[in-house]
Amino acid sequence: MTTLSLGPSPARRDALARRIRLLVAATIAYDVIEAVVALTAGTPASSSALIGFGLDSVIEVFSAAAVRAPAGTGEAEPSPLGIVIAALSLAIMPFLSDAQRRAGREIGSASAVADSKQTLLCTYLSAVLLVGLILNAVFGWSWADPVAALAIAGIAVKEGREAWRGKGCCAPTTQGQACANSPVR
Repeated sequence: MTTLSLGPSPARRDALARRIRLLVAATIAYDVIEAVVALTAGTPASSSALIGFGLDSVIEVFSAAAVRAPAGTGEAEPSPLGIVIAALSLAIMPFLSDAQRRAGREIGSASAVADSKQTLLCTYLSAVLLVGLILNAVFGWSWADPVAALAIAGIAVKEGREAWRGKGCCAPTTQGQACANSPVR
């Protein structure tokens, strides 16, 4: 007679959880080093590729940190300071974005207008962060933190892909004009 296995034994689960913690820690440590080296080398060399690689490493650090709770390796604690900075960013960034956009249009700088879109994106990211932090602090839903982190990473990846393809906020249509798909005109 064959028995159905419902997954690893409790001892095996513990061993796997320890392995995941070790692998996540190693990934985070390496990605931090990779980011620091790439950004440190890329900045004086004015290498967009190296800087982009370093920034991707930063995203990987956050991505690795975000899987800690779902993997059973740690839960986020409530962060009143995090809630304050997220709320401040949510309140301040739209005004900064608007001011950048208006000044960029007036001077005819597509780059400044595109940067205003990045600042506006920070508003959306701040909102996602704030929701995750509040759900954790008020309801004790620690899972909301890694979900918010994954949403933030997804938004950042989507924005990066659009920029790479020339569809994002950093792709001007002609000299001095914002990109065609920009809602910020």
